[in-house]
Amino acid sequence: MSMPRPYDNDLRRKLVAAYAAGEGSHRALAKVFWVSVDWAWTVFRQQRKTVQVDRVEQRHGPLSRVDQSAQACLLRAIADRPDLTLAELQGILAEQQGVRLCVAQVWNVLKRLGVRLKKVVHATERNTEANRRKREEFVATVAAISPEKLIFLDESGVTTSMTRLYGRRVDGGRIHEATPGGHWKILPILAGLRLKGIDASMTIEDCGTPPCFSASF
Repeated sequence: MSMPRPYDNDLRRKLVAAYAAGEGSHRALAKVFWVSVDWAWTVFRQQRKTVQVDRVEQRHGPLSRVDQSAQACLLRAIADRPDLTLAELQGILAEQQGVRLCVAQVWNVLKRLGVRLKKVVHATERNTEANRRKREEFVATVAAISPEKLIFLDESGVTTSMTRLYGRRVDGGRIHEATPGGHWKILPILAGLRLKGIDASMTIEDCGTPPCFSASF
C-alpha cells in the first residue's frame, strides 16, 4: 500500500494568503480549500513558528554509510572475483573502507547497484583450444544450412497427476480437487520443431533415450 502524496506547496501558499487577506477563519478556509481543519492548523502553526509556508522535507533515516567510494570498492572486488560471498564482501568493506555492515545490508547495497546473483558452471574441457575450434566449425556449418531445413529434436512430458497447484476461492476457503492416484507415471512426448511448426510428435511409455529418438524419426 503506497502512502498518499502530500499537498502541493501552492495550496499552502493560497491558504495562508487567503487568511492574510481576511477571507475567512481557519475553519472556514479549510472548507473552501477542501482540506481538514487539522491540516490547516498545521500550516498556520508552522508559519507562525518558522515564517515558512512550504512543506518541510522529511528525512527518511540517517544517510547511508555506503558512499561512492564504498560502492566502487564493492564493484572492484566483484570484478576481481565474481563469486565472493556476502560475508567476504562484508569483510572487504570493513577492512578497506572502515564501513561495517551486516550481511543483509550488503545484500541491499548490491541490489541497489543492480548486481545480480547469477552464475553458470560448465565443464573445464569446454575451454580447450580444440573444443573452441569445434564450436566455431559447428556454428559455421549450421549457418550455411537453410533455416527451413533445420529440425530441432525436443522432449517434454506430462504426469498422470499433473494439475495446477494453487487456486482461489472468493470466501477464502480451501479448494479441493481430485486427480488420478499418484503412481508417478510420466508420459514423455518427443517432437521435431521446424519453422513451419511441429513434425512427427510421438508419445512413449519410457524415458527419452537415444534409441527412442532414433526410432521416432
